[in-house]
Amino acid sequence: MKKITAVLTVVLCLAFATSAYADKRQEAIDLVDKAVAYADANGIEAAFAEMNKADGMFTNAEGMYVFAYDTQGAMAAHYKTNLIGKNLVNKTDPDGKYFRKDILEVAKTAGEGWVDYKYRDKATKLLSDKTTYVKKYKDYVFCCGFSK
Repeated sequence: MKKITAVLTVVLCLAFATSAYADKRQEAIDLVDKAVAYADANGIEAAFAEMNKADGMFTNAEGMYVFAYDTQGAMAAHYKTNLIGKNLVNKTDPDGKYFRKDILEVAKTAGEGWVDYKYRDKATKLLSDKTTYVKKYKDYVFCCGFSK
């Protein structure tokens, strides 16, 4: 009986984790789509102004937010406004992956998709597995990611 209970607990935990992951993926897509629709209706500069707000309309309660690169990899919009204009395409994640190059490649070749990488939070120093949804919009790449 204890084995059955343990197996059921593991199965339920995996089911919950899978469901939560799927929900976060959909939330990332929805936030990016919302930013694209806003840019279409109000212009790219207005969309960037919202992306540059830490509590703007393209953020959520879980800490997810939309940011944008130009097609060369320079940050076009981000709530950490000190990053705007910086090209970070040649910086790697802790495993040596040039994930920003992957982001640009996905946008260029598929138009949209997902890129996985590692990210070390500068404030907490914690390393996490991240995934980011990428969508090409005109001459920009809109992104939204989360820790797995």
